[in-house]
Amino acid sequence: MFRIFIFGFLLFTSSNSFAGQQLTNKELAQLCNSEDRWYGGLCNGYITGTVESLLEMREQGLIAEAFCFPANTQRGQYIDLIRQSFANKAETQSAFENIVLTLREKYPCE
Repeated sequence: MFRIFIFGFLLFTSSNSFAGQQLTNKELAQLCNSEDRWYGGLCNGYITGTVESLLEMREQGLIAEAFCFPANTQRGQYIDLIRQSFANKAETQSAFENIVLTLREKYPCE
């Protein structure tokens, strides 16, 4: 857990601009496809953290609804969906953007 915290801290604070430091689809796919369980955990953590942050911001009224999960949606379902989406998206697209667009496509708000 400490390793993940340190990696995340360095990832998001070591650059002068956040936009220049965002993970691309290619970079996140490399983490997700790694046989090293630690990198797989980073992948799952990035996806989960992004989704949880978006849900919390929506609940606080800071952003509009981009996607709406059915009541019985499990974390593993959306992680698997996002992991599969890397093959269909541009490698240079930001991982964050891919996550939002993939979830919007699969779980649109009615």
